[in-house]
Amino acid sequence: MNDAIIITGTICSGKSTISENIKNKLNIEFINETNVSPNGIFGMKYAIKNNNYKDILLIEHAEILNFMDDIKIYFKNIIIILLNVSDNILIENLNLRKSKNITGDYLKVNILEMKKSIETQFNKIEYDCKKYIANINLYEDYKYEYNNIIDFIINHKSK
Repeated sequence: MNDAIIITGTICSGKSTISENIKNKLNIEFINETNVSPNGIFGMKYAIKNNNYKDILLIEHAEILNFMDDIKIYFKNIIIILLNVSDNILIENLNLRKSKNITGDYLKVNILEMKKSIETQFNKIEYDCKKYIANINLYEDYKYEYNNIIDFIINHKSK
């Protein structure tokens, strides 16, 4: 495999929606914990290691940065996109999920602490990869940043 495009950010940040849109726009393979395995992040690690994807793979998960040492073994070019969503929008998104009675791990997580942890991990990555921070302060920023992310991926993926 050549390229890994990693989308990360805290729970309720919009990772899945943006990833689905990127997958469709660029016509690339996409995995997250929902579509590869009931084993969550460990199922994703297994899928990455044991499956043959095309030259480019989009990977989305909140905790994927914990496994970057594993991922860099399988990919020559790594692009990491961090969705840096404002606290207000994260809380609004969380409350929207709760109001729809959607169950999941998000109910057990302090998303603001998770956000800080992911940002710290992102900033500590020292090996050669391309990194982009998508700052989402208003809901309108999702569309603007989506276009920036697409441009960033196109400009930094292997030719």
